[in-house]
Amino acid sequence: MMQRHDQRPEHTTKESKKSTRGHNPRKAQLAERLNQTPQAVAAASSSDASGPAASKRRRTCQYNNTSSSSSHNTSTKSIGGSSIGSRIGSNNLNFSADSSDVTIKVNHLQRGNPLLKWLSNVPWAYSKKIDADYQVGRSSCVLFLSVKYHMLHPKYLLTRMGKLRSKFSLRVLLCQVDRSNDEPLLDISRLAFVNGWTLICAWSAQECARYVETLKAYEIKSADSLKKKIDKYDKAKVLEGILTTIRSVNTRDVNTLTANFATLDNIMQANMESLAICPGLGPKKVKRIYQAFRQPFKR
Repeated sequence: MMQRHDQRPEHTTKESKKSTRGHNPRKAQLAERLNQTPQAVAAASSSDASGPAASKRRRTCQYNNTSSSSSHNTSTKSIGGSSIGSRIGSNNLNFSADSSDVTIKVNHLQRGNPLLKWLSNVPWAYSKKIDADYQVGRSSCVLFLSVKYHMLHPKYLLTRMGKLRSKFSLRVLLCQVDRSNDEPLLDISRLAFVNGWTLICAWSAQECARYVETLKAYEIKSADSLKKKIDKYDKAKVLEGILTTIRSVNTRDVNTLTANFATLDNIMQANMESLAICPGLGPKKVKRIYQAFRQPFKR
C-alpha cells in the first residue's frame, strides 16, 4: 500500500483552523483603510469600483432592469393585443370592461347568447354599467333582437329604444332573422325608422358577431377611405355587376343593353318590345330581364 506524502501533522491543521476561525477579511480591510491617508482611501475605493466584482454587480443590475421592463411590456401586450384579448373575452375571464377602449362592452343580460361564442377577433368583456346590449364605441351601441323574440314580446323593442334614445349618436339595431314570416320584420323596420335606428339584418349568430366586430374595428376610422373608393368606381363595372345577377345574362348582353339604353334607369323602364329589338336577346332572356325589375325582392 502506497503512503501519502501530502498529509500534514494533525496539530498543524488544528492551529490553522484556530487562526482562520477568528479572521474576518472585511474587518481587516476596514482597519487598514482607517490607518491610511484620505488620498489612499480614495484611490482604493476607485479601484474597487472598477474591479471585476463591481462590473459583475453592474451587469446584474442591468439584467434585472431589463427583465423587469420586458415583463412589463409583455403584460401590456397581453392586455392590448387583439389575439390575447379575444382569448380573454372568449374564455369569460374576469376582465375589466373599462380598462381598454379596444374592448367591446357586453351587457351581462346577454349571457347565453350564441353570438358571444363567435366573437373571436375583438376582445370583449361583460359590464353592468351599460344599458345597451353591446357598446362598440363611446357614442355607438348595438341592440340585439331576434324576430322570434319580437313575436313573443312585441313591446320589448320600443321600451329598449326609449332608454337609449339620448345616450348614443349611432344606434344600431341588429336583428337576427330566425322566422320566415315577413310581418314581424316589417314592424321592426318601422320602429327602427321612426326612432332613428340603423337596422342591420343577419341570418345567423355568426353573421351577427361579424357585424359587431366590424363596428368595433371601424370605430375610429373615417369615411374618407370609403369616399375615395366610391369616386373611383367604374360605372360600367357596377352596371355589369347588377345585370349579370339576372339568370343567363352575360357581359355581351350587358354591352348590348348599354349601347341601346345608355343608363340602368332606362333599362329598368324598358318594355318587352324595346328589349326584344336588341340583338342577341332571345324571348326567355327578355322576359327574365323585364321581370327582374318588377317582381319583389326575395332572400
